[in-house]
Amino acid sequence: MVSISKLAPFLCILMLLSLGAAAVEFSSEIIPIKDKITAEGDAIFIVKITNKESSIQKFRVTPAAVDQISWFIRSNPFSNPILMDILPGKDANVTILISPNVKYVGSEGSHFVNIEVRPESSAEKVILKARVGLTGSDRPTNEYVPTVTKKTDMQGTINPSENLKFSVTLTNQNKLNMDNVKLRISSKLVNIEQEFDLGPDESKVIPIEKELNPKTPPFADSISIIAEYNGKNLGEPLVIKYEVIPYGKIDSVKSTRSTFLGKVTDVIFTNKGNVEKEEKLMLEAPFLSRIFGSSKPDANVEKIGEKSYYVWIANIPPFGSFRASASENYSVLLIIIVAAGIIFAIIRMRKNPLALTKSVKETESNEGGISRIKLVITVKNKSGEKLREIKVIDKLPKLLSMEKDATIGSLRPAQVSKGKGNNEIIVWKIEELAPGEERVITYYLASSLKIVGGLTLQPAMAKFTIGNREYKPKSNTASVKG
Repeated sequence: MVSISKLAPFLCILMLLSLGAAAVEFSSEIIPIKDKITAEGDAIFIVKITNKESSIQKFRVTPAAVDQISWFIRSNPFSNPILMDILPGKDANVTILISPNVKYVGSEGSHFVNIEVRPESSAEKVILKARVGLTGSDRPTNEYVPTVTKKTDMQGTINPSENLKFSVTLTNQNKLNMDNVKLRISSKLVNIEQEFDLGPDESKVIPIEKELNPKTPPFADSISIIAEYNGKNLGEPLVIKYEVIPYGKIDSVKSTRSTFLGKVTDVIFTNKGNVEKEEKLMLEAPFLSRIFGSSKPDANVEKIGEKSYYVWIANIPPFGSFRASASENYSVLLIIIVAAGIIFAIIRMRKNPLALTKSVKETESNEGGISRIKLVITVKNKSGEKLREIKVIDKLPKLLSMEKDATIGSLRPAQVSKGKGNNEIIVWKIEELAPGEERVITYYLASSLKIVGGLTLQPAMAKFTIGNREYKPKSNTASVKG
């Protein structure tokens, strides 16, 4: 048994041959005999067809689909349908009469009528164009059937935030003079009725404009356009489908008001649209505002680019609003500054502007014990202002006394005296000490007894006054090791 796959190429060839056989070779032309008529007359044309095939072919002559309503076409002598049998290599003629349908063809001038010629055995066809000239008619106007065409440029989508604008064009298709033609336009958005006159062959453009409610929600509808004359509709209503589209944007209005040591920024976000919108709403949040402020309602903070923003997510109904605010309160900052100032002042007050250090530089021993000590007291002004009339006081233990002639090259004592318990007290006076200036006092102590095992010397002390405050800074203790 032969498989289908092996026969496929032969089947394709047979199909191509059959298609080629279906095509019929012929030619046709249209010859005008009478091509200028009135609306009531008949134009006369001859259709000539030549059969170029080797067999008899049957041909059909009909008005093309586009003109089947506007024009009447018949043969003379009458035959319906118009069919012609033509011998091989021969031609044949048929006379056709063409007259206008005054309901649809009313204007004077040239008109092209499409005539279709095709063989019965093939789908192939040829369109012939018969040019018909219409001239004036003596026909009484009251015999015309009122015929008006309607057109509109209305769009299929409507934004209710804008005015509805479109136009309707009505065209009188014949010589009838029509007074008081009514135009009715009806839909959910617009209901309009206008009355006007429409002259013979006149076209009239009626502009329509209506302000819409911007809150109109989205919906689908159709608009009906009807022309009426003498209580009767002029043709079928013209129906156009349309839809109201969703639209919207969020507008914001900001205002700022001052408060004690701060400010409040109020913002109103408004949905200027006809549908609910879920939006990310933002208000700039500077650094200090975030540190010393707050938002209401509570917002998240997002950084976008180089800036930070308070962010709220809100659903806003059509033409509804969302209110928010961001406040800045610098009273906390003021409290911090004042507290820092107080702390700084206290520290400054407690910080001694004068530094004293006391140190043992040399010791001399005799017979197993310390007999002589070299001491150095350093006085330094640590403040930013000049200090005056500074007294440096050192109180010696009972066993020690200062060598009076051993202070060459150093500041000499202003006073050496005995205190309670027979302790020697040494006083040096410094008239003034510039900021950062340092003075060194060097002196020697002698012991009446040998010091065995070491000794700790008490701190030296200074006295001076700044303003009404007296300062008494002390040095460190100094240790003598035996």
